[in-house]
Amino acid sequence: MAAPDWPASVESIVASVAIVAGGGWAVWKWGYGETLRKRREFPDLDGTLTAASVALPGGKAYLTLQAVWRNPGAVAVRVCLDPGHSFVEQYELGKDPPLGSFRMAGYPGAAKVATVPVPPRVTTLGPQTESVMTEHFVVAAGSVYAFNWQICQGPLSRKALFHGQCDRELIWRSPPPTPARANRAVPRIRAERRLGRRGGQQA
Repeated sequence: MAAPDWPASVESIVASVAIVAGGGWAVWKWGYGETLRKRREFPDLDGTLTAASVALPGGKAYLTLQAVWRNPGAVAVRVCLDPGHSFVEQYELGKDPPLGSFRMAGYPGAAKVATVPVPPRVTTLGPQTESVMTEHFVVAAGSVYAFNWQICQGPLSRKALFHGQCDRELIWRSPPPTPARANRAVPRIRAERRLGRRGGQQA
């Protein structure tokens, strides 16, 4: 019986282990790369709300609410326009709230004024772009309002059971009413006096 060739056997085992390890490393690297790629392509919407107003007589004001939505991802975000999914909510807040945190949904000190659906012309937010959306409201001067703007992104994947959402909130106070200008009657009185003096001189 011939003696086993131990060096050859060890070399074969080492080669087999190296092949298995190399294959495992390649599979792990490919899977990790795919995970990173999917993360880069995953919709990652971000946004900012700002407000500006123009005072009106009678204790009211025009308000412009502007949303800037940023999509830093590599794929477009398709806005879901199903009823009740993408909208803007306007609340009027009470002026004497209790101390502590609160959420607008279900908050007793917030009275909903209006709900505006996102117009159907807004369907896609391009990749690596900023999209500006604007809504206009009429508000009461000196009141405090809260706005909630929600964008529904639809299913984030083919297997997703729920829709992805991105919402931003803003609390804003409208400027106080402008004081009414007092009527100046002095120039009229002076004019009447001048006319009276001229008339007396002519008489």
